[in-house]
Amino acid sequence: MEIVVDMTEFEEALARLEPKAFKKAINTSLNTVGRKLKTQIARDINKQYNIKIGDVKRYMRTRTSRLSDLYWVASMDGKRRNIIHFGAKQNKKGVSVKINKQSGRKTISATSHRGGAFIHNGTVFQRVKGTRMKSNSKKQKIVALKTLSVPQMFKRDMHKKAEQQAIKDFPKNFKREMEWYLGLK
Repeated sequence: MEIVVDMTEFEEALARLEPKAFKKAINTSLNTVGRKLKTQIARDINKQYNIKIGDVKRYMRTRTSRLSDLYWVASMDGKRRNIIHFGAKQNKKGVSVKINKQSGRKTISATSHRGGAFIHNGTVFQRVKGTRMKSNSKKQKIVALKTLSVPQMFKRDMHKKAEQQAIKDFPKNFKREMEWYLGLK
């Protein structure tokens, strides 16, 4: 996922207006709108999934605008997350977890047909029934239970909403910054 806001087409206007103030206003406006977008995206993901806003922001990388090149870029990357990050709790029946906020808590049984689920050292594991470890044939193999990555949580409708927000906020912000740099405010 990548969002790019590119302002290089304003080179004509730079020649007519005060070039330094114009560039500074665009640069400041892009970075301000970019910070707002990053927060908005994190909030949108938090509304749908049981994940903290700070955790979402940790997986977002931004490239801020500079006076030499006027564009702002946000990108996300990350691996699939262990379900412990979604409020997993150990109980008598197994491990209870709530990944999606619209649905209820789901229990991964401690005695399910695939094997039992348990929490150990801040990670949720599950025994894989029917498999044995190579080093000790009496023990079952265990795997860490993982779910969505943060980029997978970022849906198309969230992307469109972020783009619309940037288009809506940029002119207001640019006008305010331009007035400030020209000393009109």
